Amino acid sequence: MIAREYQTATVEAVHTELYTKGLRSTLVVNATGTGKSFIMAELIKRTPKRAMALMDRKKLVRQNAKTFRDHTGEVIGIEMGELRTRHLMREKAICSTVQSLSTPNRLEQFDPMEFDLLMIDECHHATSPQFRRIIDYFSVNSELKIVGVTATADRGDSEALGQIFESVAFEYPLLKAIDEGWLVYPYHRLVEVAGLDFSHIRTTAGDLNGADLAAVMEREESVMKMIHASLEVIYGMEPETLSGVEPTFWRDYIDDYGHAPKRTLAFTVSVKHAEMMSEIFNRIIPGISQHVHGKTPDDLRERIENDFYHGEIPIVCNCGLYLEGYDNPAVEVGIMGKPTKSRARYAQMVGRFTRTLPNVTDGFDTPEGRKLAIAASKKPSSLIVDFTGNCGKHKLVSMPDLLGGIISEQVKLRIAERAKKGRVHVGEAIEEEKEREFEERRQAEAAKKARLVARTSFSTQEINPFDILQIKPQKPFYGHDGKVLAPGHLASLEKNFKGIDVKNMHYSQQMQLLKQVWARQKAGYCTFNMMKILGQRGYDAKKMSFQDASNLLTEISTREGWKR
Repeated sequence: MIAREYQTATVEAVHTELYTKGLRSTLVVNATGTGKSFIMAELIKRTPKRAMALMDRKKLVRQNAKTFRDHTGEVIGIEMGELRTRHLMREKAICSTVQSLSTPNRLEQFDPMEFDLLMIDECHHATSPQFRRIIDYFSVNSELKIVGVTATADRGDSEALGQIFESVAFEYPLLKAIDEGWLVYPYHRLVEVAGLDFSHIRTTAGDLNGADLAAVMEREESVMKMIHASLEVIYGMEPETLSGVEPTFWRDYIDDYGHAPKRTLAFTVSVKHAEMMSEIFNRIIPGISQHVHGKTPDDLRERIENDFYHGEIPIVCNCGLYLEGYDNPAVEVGIMGKPTKSRARYAQMVGRFTRTLPNVTDGFDTPEGRKLAIAASKKPSSLIVDFTGNCGKHKLVSMPDLLGGIISEQVKLRIAERAKKGRVHVGEAIEEEKEREFEERRQAEAAKKARLVARTSFSTQEINPFDILQIKPQKPFYGHDGKVLAPGHLASLEKNFKGIDVKNMHYSQQMQLLKQVWARQKAGYCTFNMMKILGQRGYDAKKMSFQDASNLLTEISTREGWKR
């Protein structure tokens, strides 16, 4: 296998961090489907002594061991379950699950001084106690280097990977991999399900509470509506095509429609949810679906995965299995039956659908050539289907959060409305909606200027801070006459209310404005000065966050040609 440019750049960046800069540990954050195993194999090839590679799942151990063996030509050992390394053969690298290596007496059979490289796949788990015990064990070797590899560096439980990794050597994000022609673009479809109510669900460890969410998603009426929308996507129909057909006749309608089903992987919130979805799919079209979960017997799971890989089963509904390490390039449709507030978890799910079909990009040296090859292949893109309802206070992650960068809530809402009508190219939609938003602002600003009476001069007091803050001026309190603000408080007011003659205000109003400053800071809202500038351009920024206002002002200043 010939290394791709970014793979070579990744390996060189790791060596720079560890051997040129002399760091002990570093992190690689490359999108799913970009060949992280190949990068790890190249690091094994270059290490002088031996390497230990840790994974979180058994299947990853077997997959990576094969890749390492094929690429390096070296003996690669597996330490997992009943499989034991053969110490007399002195394997160049050993692959193990963290669960196996953590068992009593198993870790201690390895001499830390023999290993100069410890690699951790899917290393966003590395702060867990099991991983830490293994890391600490090998770290007695002062020459040891540690490399973490992941597609999603942000952790849901807020434990910093910085506890272990001193730097990020290289990042190759999803959008860049798509733009350079290594992955397919994931289109977006949003389905609003009446009666799907997330508003009462508790938040646990930063995400929706599993039991609460399962109770909502397992309702048969909701599942049936999800199946309805999913079948339309799987068979390439327009939204609501099946709405005018009785469910008992859906199979006949689909048969007459004449389209083959697209390979589809569904994520579910519970074993029961997976079973229900698969059962209803099969109720409509017998034999179309299977479900798998953590307790599915290994032989049955292997058979289902093999049938799914070869297209004999079009749909698999899974619970808790395929967030990481699952490689089936033929999968085109993602059914996101597991809503989440975690961007990292959502990114892991989407990563299952962005791989190209095998060998499609081989022989093409340019991004343009690779993208044309992908467009002409049997899998030119993938489609992610999200389900929404009454979200209440929860901000659920969807495709614009993953692909959109910094965009306003208004743009997100408009993209959501477009995605309810059919599949959407999120990147193109964002650019179109940004242009639309800019034009609306321009028109609003022009209309506002047209209403203004021309003036050649104005006093600073004509800017009324109470109007901008949308509050009524405080009437002077009894006993406030003659009182003077402390110098520090006055300085704070003058800083936060530039252009306003706060010094000559009554003490009661000074305190009123000062309390507004404190309250807005505590709530994370933007400052008065930000509100003033944005208000002049037609924005109501009363409850706009500091970060959103800052991003918007940067965009405006760039467009209008002034410095912030």
